[in-house]
Amino acid sequence: MDHFSLMDHNIPTPLHIVNRHAHPSWSVPEGKRGFHNAMLVVSGRGTCYMNGEAQDMYTGQLFHHPMNHSFGYSSSADQPLHCLGGNFMVQTLIQDEQNGTLSTVERLPLNRCSYPGNFAILSRLFTDLAMVWSDPSSCRMIRCRSILLNIFSELLRDSGESYSARKGDEQIRKVAEYMKKHCASRHTLTELADLAELTPSYFGQRFKMLTGETPMEYLNSIRVVKALEYLALGYSISEASFRCGFNDPFYFTRVFKSKKGMSPSAYMNRGELML
Repeated sequence: MDHFSLMDHNIPTPLHIVNRHAHPSWSVPEGKRGFHNAMLVVSGRGTCYMNGEAQDMYTGQLFHHPMNHSFGYSSSADQPLHCLGGNFMVQTLIQDEQNGTLSTVERLPLNRCSYPGNFAILSRLFTDLAMVWSDPSSCRMIRCRSILLNIFSELLRDSGESYSARKGDEQIRKVAEYMKKHCASRHTLTELADLAELTPSYFGQRFKMLTGETPMEYLNSIRVVKALEYLALGYSISEASFRCGFNDPFYFTRVFKSKKGMSPSAYMNRGELML
């Protein structure tokens, strides 16, 4: 019997469910835990820690951590996370001719990190799950199990997504990392799409779906973070703007204000630079 067939016999038990609008300083220290964890990123950014490695969290991502695997999270102070999910156990019913026994399931046929194509459906299901979890009615656990089973069903259905779409998403993530490393350089949509081996139109649409921003908005967000690092080192506003890729200090000020809600000078006058 394969992993997908075994899912038909799984019985999930929720332990803790959240609809979390994270505080900028929110974090979960990395550690090995004896339960499954799933987290769907609705908006914002953060970092997921898996077995000692850090991975950026973007809108539309789903993270799954099997039992007894090390994981942790932290929110971006600049763009706090809104995430849905929680912790749960899974048991499977194993039947023979006379008896049935329950066995703990330590691994599920799910990727550690994915961009589910049915994000809207999963978001609604996780939201419903959090609402039911907070309801003290006597039927809460049955209703939560029912929703979790629906979530499993959607995740398995999404696993049939075409290889080409998944490959395209992986290429976009590589381009996003390339932009981080070369944020001071000039980039065009066509150039970035070529790096991902996608058409500019599809690249732009898919990039926004995966990151929550257009490629140029994403690039400006990276540049503002880099500018803060230069300002913290004592560079002037003009010098910092040029070093992180803004050729026009006035445009830099406008972008900075759109991201931080105040001008660079006002931000610096707060007494400390919050990266």
